[in-house]
Amino acid sequence: MRRLLRHISCTVLLCLLSGLAVAQSDSARYAVKVGGGFMKGYTVPHSPSAKSILTGNKILTGYSLNLSWQARGDSVSLSDDMFGRPTVGIGIDITDYSSVPLHKKEPEEWPGREPSTMGQMITLLASAKRPIIKNSAVDAGLYFSQGIGICTKPYERTENPENYFVGARAALLVGLGFYGDVRLGRNWTLGAQAVLHHYSNGRFAHPNLGINSIDVGVHATYTINPDSVVHGAYEWPRIKKERRLEFDKHFYVDASVSLMPRALVSEHYYYWGLPKEDPNFRNGKLKLHHSVAADVALMYRYGRKFASGLGVEYVYAPIGDDVQHWETLRGLDTPYQSPHGFNIVAHHEAMYKNIGIHIGFGYYLKHEPEQEGDPRSPVFETAGLRYYLPFDKRRMYIGYNIRARGITADCFQFTLGYRLGRFTF
Repeated sequence: MRRLLRHISCTVLLCLLSGLAVAQSDSARYAVKVGGGFMKGYTVPHSPSAKSILTGNKILTGYSLNLSWQARGDSVSLSDDMFGRPTVGIGIDITDYSSVPLHKKEPEEWPGREPSTMGQMITLLASAKRPIIKNSAVDAGLYFSQGIGICTKPYERTENPENYFVGARAALLVGLGFYGDVRLGRNWTLGAQAVLHHYSNGRFAHPNLGINSIDVGVHATYTINPDSVVHGAYEWPRIKKERRLEFDKHFYVDASVSLMPRALVSEHYYYWGLPKEDPNFRNGKLKLHHSVAADVALMYRYGRKFASGLGVEYVYAPIGDDVQHWETLRGLDTPYQSPHGFNIVAHHEAMYKNIGIHIGFGYYLKHEPEQEGDPRSPVFETAGLRYYLPFDKRRMYIGYNIRARGITADCFQFTLGYRLGRFTF
């Protein structure tokens, strides 16, 4: 762990030095900022299982350090103008959950045992702040982040057996919330933010309840080379016509294929049902099973920033034999289930430069193999990022989604896609 912290510290230091170098010229295209903050949060018991374990103090503490940049001057991109010159950055968050004890009210499984812990989550993340209110005194709006967190105390069947929240060393972070900054002078700002954070390893491992928390924090930021003019959040509608350019609304087809690896819940339940003296009792090392999905959607591009549409999705999940095998070992009579699934999905995408922020809401017309007679809703949702490759008019993209039902992740989707028909940024 000390080696990991040294590597992370060196990475952050190099990023800060790079930012200082970029910002040396007052004619630089981006204002470079360095900042840090402190937060307090509340760990949310989001399910009956979580409520049975989070039986004590739920308050967490966190610290952050970040490097960010924002378009400055007159020669900015169309995307920056359209989104009100957002602040984009990278950073490190260290969130301490060690004061949140994990212990069941009736610890019949581990009588007399000291509570388990989630330890700390050390997260490398990317973030974006989209202003809604912006003037010479205040900057406030929406906050979004995603990153990879390293857990110092993941689930371990003998040393940390009640950490049902983080089943593997690494987990994906998604953060959504609001921020507000007040300018204290030309270079300094002081701000606050309230964010809903979610950590999950997306069924790469079990147990995996995921961590949900509501965090409120304060932060200070120093801008190395601030813009001489404060630009408003909604200048795009007022920008002169030759700058805005004409945009023709149009339809196009979005075709994609996805790989969806995941561990089986049925295998996890089998190992958790074994007697304690069995060497495989509560074994957390599960085999990954792969499913694939193909999606074709008719999309309508009604502006430079947004597109929405409707698609159909086919899923091939050859896990029926494996589910049946593990449930038979548990004494359950589970019939074989077809590997084929068909869904209808509503898509929406916001596009900033080469990045697409994608969300989807779907309905299972025909389920892929369910696990443990899964009673959850046939409605599912996806959320993730896409990167448009810089060739062939940026028609091809790679990306990923978190695929979930409610607040429980089904899996990650790793996607390769292509736009057919007219498509421009």
